[in-house]
Amino acid sequence: MALKNGFIGKIFSAGVQALAVQFLGVLFFYITSFYLSKNDFGIISWSNATAITITTVIGLGMEQVIIRRVAASNSSNWAAAACFLHNAVFSLVAVAILFLLRFIFGHVDKLVFLPYFFIVQALIFLATPLKQFLNAKEQFTPYAVIALVSNVAKVLLCLIWTFYRPFSISAVLTIMAFASLLELIALFLYIAKKDGFVWKFKFGAYKKLLKESMPQYVAVLFDSSLSRIDWILMGILSTNIATANYSFSYRAFEVLKLPVVVIGTILLPRFSRLLQKSDEMNKSQHDLINQIFLLEIAFAVLLVIVADIGWSPWIDRLTDNKYGAVNELTFILLSACIPFHFVINLMWIISFASRRYKSVAKLTMITAVVNLVANLVFIPLFKEHGAAIAFLTSSMLQTVLYFYLLKRNKILIDLKPSLIFLLVAAILVGIVKYSGMPVILQLLAAIGSFCFVVFTRKETRLNKIKSVLINLK
Repeated sequence: MALKNGFIGKIFSAGVQALAVQFLGVLFFYITSFYLSKNDFGIISWSNATAITITTVIGLGMEQVIIRRVAASNSSNWAAAACFLHNAVFSLVAVAILFLLRFIFGHVDKLVFLPYFFIVQALIFLATPLKQFLNAKEQFTPYAVIALVSNVAKVLLCLIWTFYRPFSISAVLTIMAFASLLELIALFLYIAKKDGFVWKFKFGAYKKLLKESMPQYVAVLFDSSLSRIDWILMGILSTNIATANYSFSYRAFEVLKLPVVVIGTILLPRFSRLLQKSDEMNKSQHDLINQIFLLEIAFAVLLVIVADIGWSPWIDRLTDNKYGAVNELTFILLSACIPFHFVINLMWIISFASRRYKSVAKLTMITAVVNLVANLVFIPLFKEHGAAIAFLTSSMLQTVLYFYLLKRNKILIDLKPSLIFLLVAAILVGIVKYSGMPVILQLLAAIGSFCFVVFTRKETRLNKIKSVLINLK
């Protein structure tokens, strides 16, 4: 099978998407953190997080429903166009409200910039249904190329600007707006030439889409609060500097989550087709899920080992001691969430593909409420460390709730091997970090020891890994 048509080819294209959107986005984020004061960087982090949350609120949970509908049936292509129009109308309403708030409360530094950061996010928001249409068709390459070009342009413009002119919040806004507009126009032009995309708006079909989205909307809304409410509350309950420290650590955490994005992009359309006719899974499908689950955990734990050992020496060097040791504890707490998010991602895909919207919404709501309360309690006490503690607690809770949701639906996940991997990793990191060895030797010792433990288990031998890749084609 040719690379472009095979599973490995799809992983590569989805990986380029993730690289462009996440890694290059974080590189841009890093450059701004280096050249801006922590106060200005904190304002940008808060404004951007709040703008993303607003787009989630007005999106009404349609984004994932589009993927499931379009992937499951060619007759549902209209859903992407309906979502595009919805996003455009609601974005205009939100912009008007934000400028009104800016006029009324213009003395608050964060609200001065919030409407403009929302406009940037609204451009990305408009592009989302077009991107999801292509992903649902498993056509990952077009958006991968578009995203790569726009994000490379954003990074290059940022570097050029810092060389010739003083860097500021306004400069960041200008560059972000240019890149987002470039991406939207390129996607629109590409989609306009594609057969199968239905631009005609049907109000009855739109109502049907809303009806299907609403149960999922609660889950999406509360899931967004899990990933951004800490940033927002940090800006309200703490200082801009503490917000800057936390947001820097959280961005690094998001880089470690890149494989989650890639895996989710690949697996969701496949599980949607698998569970289209029946919500039940046979034994071979159960075995496949557990093998995927175990490989994900092993890889996630390996990422955490490398990141925790290298954080302070690498980040201090990259940021001239601006970030690194000063927020090491925050990062360690956030990085501990990585294995749980690999698990959550896989269990969410299974639950969503089998249309268990209400159950997903319920457990996400419970987790989000716990996260909100924990942030309100811990941020005033421990600032950025408190936000990280709240996020870790809610991630662990969400994992447990998903496990019991699947168990109730006769989908059993074997947790024992994963717990062994986590325990081994914690012991290895604890030993090597206080061994006095150079960082490179610490990494080699920890990675080598962990890989030995992983590949000596029969569930993760090379023949098992090969079997998983074959079954996912």
